Amino acid sequence: MRLTILSLFLLTLLLEFTASAQNYRPVPAGRDLFFHFNDSSSFPTASYVAIHFDSSIVIGSDTILYPYRIVNDDRDSLGYCLFTPYDTSWIGHQVIAEGSNATIFFNKYNDSVRINSTWPLNSSWKCVSLKNSAYIEATITAKVFSLVLDTTDTVKVITFQAKDSNNLNISHPINSKQIRVAKNFGLIQALNFHEFPDDTTIYDLRGISNPNRGLVNITARNIFDYDVGDEFHYYDLDRWGSPSYYIIKERYYILTVLSKTTSSNLDTIIYTYEKCEAIFIYDSDLGYDTTRFKTNITENIVLSELEFMNKLPFELVISTQVIYPHVGWSELIPDSLRTSKQFDLNYDYDSTKQCVFEPLISWFDWPTIYSKGLGLTHKRGEQDPIFNYWETNLRYYKKGNETSGNPLDCNKLLLRTTSAMPDESIKIFPNPASESVNILLPKSLIQRNGLLDFRLYDLMGRELLSSLMTQQLTNIQTETLATGLYFYEITSHQISIAKGKLVVQ
Repeated sequence: MRLTILSLFLLTLLLEFTASAQNYRPVPAGRDLFFHFNDSSSFPTASYVAIHFDSSIVIGSDTILYPYRIVNDDRDSLGYCLFTPYDTSWIGHQVIAEGSNATIFFNKYNDSVRINSTWPLNSSWKCVSLKNSAYIEATITAKVFSLVLDTTDTVKVITFQAKDSNNLNISHPINSKQIRVAKNFGLIQALNFHEFPDDTTIYDLRGISNPNRGLVNITARNIFDYDVGDEFHYYDLDRWGSPSYYIIKERYYILTVLSKTTSSNLDTIIYTYEKCEAIFIYDSDLGYDTTRFKTNITENIVLSELEFMNKLPFELVISTQVIYPHVGWSELIPDSLRTSKQFDLNYDYDSTKQCVFEPLISWFDWPTIYSKGLGLTHKRGEQDPIFNYWETNLRYYKKGNETSGNPLDCNKLLLRTTSAMPDESIKIFPNPASESVNILLPKSLIQRNGLLDFRLYDLMGRELLSSLMTQQLTNIQTETLATGLYFYEITSHQISIAKGKLVVQ
């Protein structure tokens, strides 16, 4: 017990020493910083980016740091190239830490942007040069205590002002804009140094690594970290065909983790699941077919094959898990419970032009989402949004005492009646009808399909009336119809959802 307490004490001292060594440096050594920004005029419009250095070299008392590169919106005149994947970082192509003095960033014009955050309060200096001998002056205007993530720290506030060659204030978008540098955390409020001083979008610190606080990157190991007893309930939908012939395939299944084995080199994780599944297939020519089963299956997660999942926000991603397309980037999605990572892999790479382009193919994948400890949570692809598309959704999970979503019932899935399908039936009442008929739709059907159409036909196949349904309950007047037998059809985007008979008396 004493040894444990002593170890914790020494670890605390080490962390405090590491933090104190930071001493108002904008970019802390050996730590990744994660920022949130929101800018409707940029790509992306709102997301999370990071400060991470891939490599560094030391020249005398200076250290040159090279940040990881992000895909950068750089469309060419022909509209072929969309992004340059190895262009730069939002903090510039390199950062120079000058001994114990300044930190120098570089904008897209290769102008140096000097940040003297280690200087005392009220210090001013020329931050970056402008045309006609004008410049941006930076001043440490305040030194305050502030809550940084979950810790109180001392923060220096640096304010910018544009000046002409006579040192007089001039108009500029950067005027009065600020960055904030914490003594032990570095930048906690930043600007886009690659676009400095024209871009005044604010970047706010949301997390830092080593040790982890707040939002940090997640990797394949984090994503596929399951425990025995975890449950994952999925819904899959595949639709393909044309207006004249189509097939709809729905899968409801539950995976329950029975065992977990990790290889000696820690690269492979083997999971055994109990799988409870019901498959519903509707063929417009052949009708319905249903398959239900419960069995045990095994899944091998090879982490070295999933290294693309470890990429930082907007770092170029090349995935070998899909045939085509395979190039894109990832985005972090914070959540109160579990951080997610979204992959947009709809592009290809032109090695001649060295840029990312959108291939001329008919298939399109929406961004795929994986979540920490949950694996795949959402995937959608389409050839067209009406007749040919597919999607997978995690609709419920249970991890220990943590649950979220709407669970499936394995016993109902295995029943040999259509009631095993979770409340997907459409109710038409009263039938026979006289003055009106009510159509009650399952909420899940509306959520998946959006607008639905109700059409009524006579025995000759002539359409007598139609109604657009946007709510669960729709009332349709039938008092003008003659007594007799009619046929109805409910469609979504011209795809038949249900057919039946209606008697009017």
